[in-house]
Amino acid sequence: MLRPGDLSKVSASLSSLGFGEVSLSSRKALLVCSQALEKKGKTHFALTAPDPIALISTDTGSEETAAKFKKMGKVIHLLKSTPPKEIGNNHAAAVTEWEKLLKAWYGVIGDRSIRTMIVDTHTEFWQVMRLARFGKLEQVPPKKYDEVNKDMRDRKSVV
Repeated sequence: MLRPGDLSKVSASLSSLGFGEVSLSSRKALLVCSQALEKKGKTHFALTAPDPIALISTDTGSEETAAKFKKMGKVIHLLKSTPPKEIGNNHAAAVTEWEKLLKAWYGVIGDRSIRTMIVDTHTEFWQVMRLARFGKLEQVPPKKYDEVNKDMRDRKSVV
């Protein structure tokens, strides 16, 4: 057990614990996921982040909320995405929409001028991915989710 006098031993061995020095080329990034019931202010909260903001939206209320912040002088770029409910089981439409979302995701990450990216809602973003992969949202064998879950984790790791 460590005692207060042992702190020098801990700090001297940070590298053995897996810590490394931050390089100057590191990109500042913060990945936040907010969760609450509908109409509780998640989008409003997200839009308080630094601008310029890229907002990828499948939510009908996002544009209205963004307009309030635009009036206050925030720079907000909006990409409207087709919600999964509208795509339905149209596999070709899902693939097209997913490709649009992927281009937007990587385009925003590659644009150093954008300080904040918001995906509203991430659940629907993930549903479009699943529709593009499986052609449906229901009755998909659990084992098939390994691949889409890995892809989603990989997407978050580039932020």
